[in-house]
Amino acid sequence: MIGSGVKLDIKEKIMMDCDQLIENGPINIVAFGDSVTHGAFAYGEIDFDAVYWNLLRKKICGVRNYVPVNMINAGIGGITAARSVDRMDSQVFVHNPDLLITARKTFMWLRTAKLHFILTVSLLMVDM
Repeated sequence: MIGSGVKLDIKEKIMMDCDQLIENGPINIVAFGDSVTHGAFAYGEIDFDAVYWNLLRKKICGVRNYVPVNMINAGIGGITAARSVDRMDSQVFVHNPDLLITARKTFMWLRTAKLHFILTVSLLMVDM
């Protein structure tokens, strides 16, 4: 429930009006994973505009353009899952995310598969 001190789910935060934004703050999303989460599409090719978490941010902003969306990129390429667990507190939970996206071993995904995935996730989050 908005305004009761209870943490809102992301669907509720997307639907906030101006007064609710003042009370509850922006949407915080953390993308946590590997080099693809960081923005790599191929060796030496980084594209922060086309990375899946940015597509999600654009989709949310397209539906509710006045709701601020803080997207935290916590993707680091080339580290193991065990080393990733060690950084959860300092790089994920410190941001108090409304949504946490985790992706490991995603370099093998095709771009179309990533696009389909992110659009599916965003459509599930936002009633259109």
